[in-house]
Amino acid sequence: MLLPPKILAAEASDLVIQEKCLINFENLVRIKELWITHNFHDSEAKSEDLEILNQVKVIEAELDNLMLPGARSFCSSDYQGVAGHAEKLFRIISKRLNTNLSNSFLKKVRHSLLQKGSKIGITSAEGDETWARADDALHEFFEIIKDADVQKVGFVIRDGVRKTVISEVLRNSPALKRQFERVIWVSVPPSKNSSAKEVQMQVAQQLSLTVQDSDEQHVIARQLIRMLYKRKYLLILDGISHHMELIQLGIIGPSLQGRKIVMLSSCSEVCYRMGVNVIIDVECPSEDMFFELFTKNVGDAALNPDIEPIAKHIVAACGDYPLSIILMARALRETKDIAVWMDALYRLVSIPSPVEDANYFLSTLIQFCLERLEANSMRECLNYFVLHIKNEKVSTVSLIESWIMKGLVDQVSGWQILNDLLSAFLLEKVEGYQFVRIHPLVRKILESVILPREESKSFLMKGGLRINEPPAAKEWTEAKEIYLMDNELSTLPECPNCPGLSKLFLQRNKKLRIIPSAFFLYMPALRVLNLSRTRIRVLPKSLFNLGILQQLFLNYCERLMELPDEVKQLGNLEVLDLEGTEIKNLPEGVRSLTKLKCLEVSFCQVRKDGSRTSQSDRIIPCGVIANLALLEELSINVNPEDARWSSSVETILQEICCLTRLSALKLYFPCFNLFNRHWMAGALAAFRTAKSFFRFTVGFHVNCVFSRLPADVKSEFERADRCFRLVNSEFILQDFFSLVQHLDVFYLDCHLTARSLSQFFVVHEWLLKSCIISGCSELQTIIDGHEAYEGMLSSLECLSVYHVKKLRSVWDGPSERNVLTYLTSLTLCSCPKLTILFRLEILQNLYHLEEMIIKDCPLITSLVAIDDQKNRFSNLSRLLLKLRKLHLRFLPELVSTFHGMDIAKYLKQISIYNCPKLVHLFGSISATKCLRKIKGERDWWNRLPNRNLYNLDGIFVPVE
Repeated sequence: MLLPPKILAAEASDLVIQEKCLINFENLVRIKELWITHNFHDSEAKSEDLEILNQVKVIEAELDNLMLPGARSFCSSDYQGVAGHAEKLFRIISKRLNTNLSNSFLKKVRHSLLQKGSKIGITSAEGDETWARADDALHEFFEIIKDADVQKVGFVIRDGVRKTVISEVLRNSPALKRQFERVIWVSVPPSKNSSAKEVQMQVAQQLSLTVQDSDEQHVIARQLIRMLYKRKYLLILDGISHHMELIQLGIIGPSLQGRKIVMLSSCSEVCYRMGVNVIIDVECPSEDMFFELFTKNVGDAALNPDIEPIAKHIVAACGDYPLSIILMARALRETKDIAVWMDALYRLVSIPSPVEDANYFLSTLIQFCLERLEANSMRECLNYFVLHIKNEKVSTVSLIESWIMKGLVDQVSGWQILNDLLSAFLLEKVEGYQFVRIHPLVRKILESVILPREESKSFLMKGGLRINEPPAAKEWTEAKEIYLMDNELSTLPECPNCPGLSKLFLQRNKKLRIIPSAFFLYMPALRVLNLSRTRIRVLPKSLFNLGILQQLFLNYCERLMELPDEVKQLGNLEVLDLEGTEIKNLPEGVRSLTKLKCLEVSFCQVRKDGSRTSQSDRIIPCGVIANLALLEELSINVNPEDARWSSSVETILQEICCLTRLSALKLYFPCFNLFNRHWMAGALAAFRTAKSFFRFTVGFHVNCVFSRLPADVKSEFERADRCFRLVNSEFILQDFFSLVQHLDVFYLDCHLTARSLSQFFVVHEWLLKSCIISGCSELQTIIDGHEAYEGMLSSLECLSVYHVKKLRSVWDGPSERNVLTYLTSLTLCSCPKLTILFRLEILQNLYHLEEMIIKDCPLITSLVAIDDQKNRFSNLSRLLLKLRKLHLRFLPELVSTFHGMDIAKYLKQISIYNCPKLVHLFGSISATKCLRKIKGERDWWNRLPNRNLYNLDGIFVPVE
């Protein structure tokens, strides 16, 4: 059923109310036209039909009166009244259409209506989401366009439907037509060679200016300049995909006073090059929006401090695909077992991304969802739906009746299973609860990929069912792949006969302690074996008879203390994952695994009392690493206090130098001199390119503050592609960074001498995305203006500072242009001497700053320092235009955010906690217009002076 657009909430702006009313009315008129076609074609009109049409005419007249030239300024109540009347009729007509669904002609009418409605993005629940996103963007636009200082606005839209919604509203907006003498809409051709002349011709046509195709561009430009001189107009460049010199085309003059330009583009870079003041991203919601969608569907479990960073990586792995995000969220709903979350993440990151192979990605995700279903009967019911229900939708009653007839369910369990499938989003509600359907993509994956596996009985799927008994012997014999992960198994069959078994997944059976010695004896075809996160202590002898085994996962088997030398019999092994185990050393037999491409290993520390000593003093035997010539990934985790590593790391680095295919390396260097020697020339030279992946920790790091960092910060470091952590060092790494071209995360941990972060960048510029600073005993400022140069740290996006006792300022000394230009996130936590965040001239550099978190800094009184510089800035309102989120916690002396200045006026969310003296929250009333949420303590909110002046009680959320 076609759903009408939602009427805006009372607190929405008048402009948006007006635009929504017009769209609603346009939809009503389209239905009226179809209604006339259906009810007055070859038949006489019924009295109720005539009444409906008369009411439509009344609405048309009311709207015409509001739009008459010279009419009084519109009032929101006027438009809300018209909109409400239109919506009421809309529902009446829709209901009338629904009463005649058996009529084939009417079905065609409804289909035509759906097609027309889709052009404005309001044809379904998905259409409602489309409108909602476009509506948010338009709400923001109509606030921004009032600002005289904003002359160019860019919409970044990568979806055709949303682009059409916004384009139609802007083109036909009565409010914009009253604000400007002329609204000029131009569809920019994609070809750069032909677009300039075509844009000129379109503008000339709308101005009724006669030009010839043969006229040169400069001739047309002069005519356009004369025509547009001193006129107040809005120029809409729809679909701009490349940079254009509008001055040379005569479309705009050197000054834009009284004129504004709106650009609709799929590329933010184009908007930046065109010099926009503000970018409104419509198609790609922020990571927070995707995470909000995820948490809405998964429940409170995602907000657990240990789970939240994993959840965020799962959302990132799902890409910009709401279906994938919702399915994964529903599969993990209320799950508190971290191991299950880690498995979900591992499955997603170990396969091609949805951009690279959408079908494979979605099939893996849906397979995970099926494994999370609690009963096989649920899968059987879903399989029946896919195989036998071919209609777009089916009534819930008839579906359950068909399940009962097939013997799949009874009356009670049928409704429960239907609810569970709806809860998992594997089925969807239609028209309330009367009908259900399956998403076309989910059906496609089930039909083409998953069901053929299960129908052939070659896949034994019992993962996540919490079973405590292994499957029957016959099931083992017939299976080619067996999935038994996330169960309660404590025993396994003594010697199952599995002649065709190629994959066996037993991970996260936490009660599994012993594997029978002959368990793998009759699995000659096994290629993939996953025993991760079980409690096994010893590997059975039969495992080493698996001659064609290619992948062996033993990660986080924390009770596994030894890898037997018999591992040399696994000559076809390509992946050996021993991360998180308690093994003491690699056996000599690993030397024979010449086909290894990935080796990840963790070593436990040998105790001084000799209770865990090894016969060999070497953690890795000489020559083993060098003999693994096909290695592409190598990860070695050791305890920093293990003397065996310090004595052998030099030799191991020399062997790593022989690995010509190595592209990913995780390693610990006990001292900086050792690292520097091999970085400048030696084993690490290959990791200077952008194609390499590394995670280096340099310096003895037992007594550091890494464990005190938030989980999401640690996770960011652990999961980034290129990371460097410098611990307890006295060295300033200028030479090192002069060689690094690409680095994702630099973690400066407990540095002993550094006075500023800028000391590390005085020699050469390098591309850094994120920087973490913690526990640096002598650090007093982040940027020292005497060391800064234009463009320093211009690629840095995220800066996080924790537990720096002597930090006094973010920037000290003279300002410099384009420093920290692309910084989007700033966090300052536990800096007891920090008094000054920003001077006004520094804020000019932070144009892209979107989120700021200030926590536990007891001396801060204001976020901006007030000095004699204030009078130099004639346009304070252009500072921090992109700041959307502000979090202030445990700041006992904070009195004011921006000292009443008109700064950060597009803030959307503010979170305040334990800031008892904060009384000046907003710079001006204009700074509150885009606010959607203020979170804080109820007592603080009630004490806030002039709170009623801003009328924001409706968006205040008290801290629980």
